[in-house]
Amino acid sequence: MRRTWLAVSLGAALLPAPVRRLNAQDTTLVRARNKAAPVSSVQPGARGFGTKPKTPVAGPPGPRRALVIGISNYKSVSDLQFAAADAEAFAAFLRSPAGGSVPSDNIRLRVDSAATRTQILDDVTWLQESSHAGDEAIIYFAGHGDVDKTEEQRGYLLAYDARLGRDYRSEGAIKVDDLLDGIVDIVKRGALVSVITDACRSGTLVTGQVDAPQATAALMRAWNGVATLASSGPTQLSQEGAQWGGHGVFTYYLIRGLSGLANSNRDRVVTLEEVGRFVQDSVKQATDSNQVPERFGNLGGRTAAWLPDPGTAVAAAGARSPAAAAPDAEPTDPAVLRALAAFRSALSAGALLEPDSASAWFVYRQLQDNPAAALLLPDLRADLRQKLQVDAQRVIDGYLEGGDRQPEAQRIRDAATDLARAAELMPKTSGLSSELGASRLFLEGYAYLQKGDYASSLMPLRASVARDPQAYAYNALGFAFLASNQLDSARQAFVAAHNSAPRRAYPLLGLGLVTLDAGDPAPALALLDSAVTLSTPQASLQLARALALLELGRKAETIAAFRQARALDPRVIDEAYLRSLLSYSPGILARVPRLRAAVR
Repeated sequence: MRRTWLAVSLGAALLPAPVRRLNAQDTTLVRARNKAAPVSSVQPGARGFGTKPKTPVAGPPGPRRALVIGISNYKSVSDLQFAAADAEAFAAFLRSPAGGSVPSDNIRLRVDSAATRTQILDDVTWLQESSHAGDEAIIYFAGHGDVDKTEEQRGYLLAYDARLGRDYRSEGAIKVDDLLDGIVDIVKRGALVSVITDACRSGTLVTGQVDAPQATAALMRAWNGVATLASSGPTQLSQEGAQWGGHGVFTYYLIRGLSGLANSNRDRVVTLEEVGRFVQDSVKQATDSNQVPERFGNLGGRTAAWLPDPGTAVAAAGARSPAAAAPDAEPTDPAVLRALAAFRSALSAGALLEPDSASAWFVYRQLQDNPAAALLLPDLRADLRQKLQVDAQRVIDGYLEGGDRQPEAQRIRDAATDLARAAELMPKTSGLSSELGASRLFLEGYAYLQKGDYASSLMPLRASVARDPQAYAYNALGFAFLASNQLDSARQAFVAAHNSAPRRAYPLLGLGLVTLDAGDPAPALALLDSAVTLSTPQASLQLARALALLELGRKAETIAAFRQARALDPRVIDEAYLRSLLSYSPGILARVPRLRAAVR
């Protein structure tokens, strides 16, 4: 497995139990390293690598916030062993005095099923909104990473809900470019950013080749405000196992180094440069040079850990950990408390936008006008935004799954409204804003499709693919063109959808219908047969196959395909319902009477 990491700013000493277990090991290598750096060579009063301050060193003036993600148990993708354990140990370190006593409110820990794509991206937005000049923002990801099969070879970090061999862009994967957009925005706000990605190499996830090191290649660079440490070279596999306390070897030595073993000059200030060197040497020796971490950026000037004298506090002599700010107290205003309870109740009940006077949206707008609730608004905004996105994503997921039971047009329009409101709660600089807008436009066009208003669906669907060329939006656009008898445009849209999602059935169904409508039943049948191999059983696919077989004069197979469709959905014997399944194509609909006659 390949683990790629970027360096992190942390505190040290007074470790919690999960971290102490990582340190109860032999220290021969560390003693050898420390011996090479005598204290006498240190210049008193200076900061950073190779210096010894007169007093404990103060960190940046702002607080530290962290998004910590670890996924061992995936919904569909092959599982990992210790990614979740690594994330939990890392979060425990941050919360401890060793890690700077980061308040729990400043840490978003997402493990396994809690680490969905929507949740992670919204948490990145939380980091963007919360970060100010002098703050520290940490993004830690331990899980699968991969590249897609398109010409662009885009890199992805796979969230819990990623689907094996499917369209990563729309299903449970985080495009590394989108993560970069969030990082750039945080840096522009004057904060220091540290990103940790443990992207496990898995050469069969999408491409069938060992090329997953490309997944995080865009992150492996030197840039202002970001210090980078990669867990291994581009052709190496990261290792994990019981011999490292049930953790990855990189995590094991990273936390040990931050707890003081990397402090080679014994000045009680551990810099990222010291940690980088310690981890490189330690991991290289532990793995017989099969894994060698790499460093990027200006690590020397960044303090990673503060090592207090025994019995002293980190805040001695006026210095303080950058994470030491206490979490905000709960409000005491009775009106705010009542509104807060109503907001949480509405969220729990799923009353996000309706009813008008009792929805979470209504209560949030009320709290916006109350100065006593100002400190609560960022978290309330994030919670409501997340719920709205999840509700809308259910509709999109239903479309992605295909099948013959799609939601009513009103449900789809409601999902579009969810995303419109979520966008209002999103900072303008968020990288998600464009994606939310594209998804909203898709849902608007999809609603028109479900109503049978194909002409009206074209404009929002065209706008959706122009803003964010998702496979599912291209597919819906293809059906809108097909229903409008624009076969060439429909074919182009379905081809674009297939190129983006080559293992999805729905573009092949569309291409099969276009090809059949154009009078080429043999290649149409081949496309439909390919779709069947990629799809769960669907009546609409078997009906389309029956029509192609009918055109080829293969009556017995036509009857068999129709019977399969009827077994999947008995309603196909009703002509009105049969027509509704095939309503996207006037040319296909014209063949329905012949099919009904053939299967009687």
